This record gives sequence, C-alpha cells and structure tokens, in this order.
Amino acid sequence: MFKGLNPFNIYLNSKLYSVIIYEEIDSVNNVHYEVSMMIKDKKEVKSEKIEICFICNKEFDMNEDDISRYIHGKYPLCPYCSEFYGFY
Repeated sequence: MFKGLNPFNIYLNSKLYSVIIYEEIDSVNNVHYEVSMMIKDKKEVKSEKIEICFICNKEFDMNEDDISRYIHGKYPLCPYCSEFYGFY
C-alpha cells in the first residue's frame, strides 16, 4: 500500500504544480516510489509593467513571458529589439 509523503509545490515553465510522492515498502523491504504532479487551478496574475523601448520607442509589457529585458539594468528592450540586438 502506498503512503503519501509531504506534498510540496514547484514552479515549472511559470505554472504552479502540486507534487505528492507516494512510498511503498513491499514484503522484502524494497522501497518503491510513485510521483503525482498536478497543475494547481490558481492562476497567478502578473500586473502589467508598461515600458518604452530604449531603441525603437515602442510601448510593451515587461512582465510578459517573452525575451524583453533590461540592458545594463536600466534600459528596457522590447522583444523585437532584444532578439535583433541580443548580442549587446
């Protein structure tokens, strides 16, 4: 019979998963594990952070899951410029 160990949560590809590991010890004291992962129903809503691109002056949302980033920690780059000028 499987016995559930302590459940825990992990983030994978920006989704929250609930993980439970089940443990079973058979008659010869061999230990078997079974892992159960479920996506939690809670959606985490990121607030919009509107920035203006340092190069092309286009407005974009910095909190989207794309390749937008800051160069030198303070100059925002939109996804297009970040990809085009990615080597800087």
